[in-house]
Amino acid sequence: MRVMPKEIASFLAMTKIVASLRGTKQSKHEIMSKSLKNNEILIEGY
Repeated sequence: MRVMPKEIASFLAMTKIVASLRGTKQSKHEIMSKSLKNNEILIEGY
């Protein structure tokens, strides 16, 4: 399984920025669930 820390770090930073721009707890939760699903897809892909 390959790990890409730079891409993952930049992706997490981007989701945090988007969450802070939206500013609501609900959107933060949606972003977290989406990022978790994306991470699961990446892990399953390898």
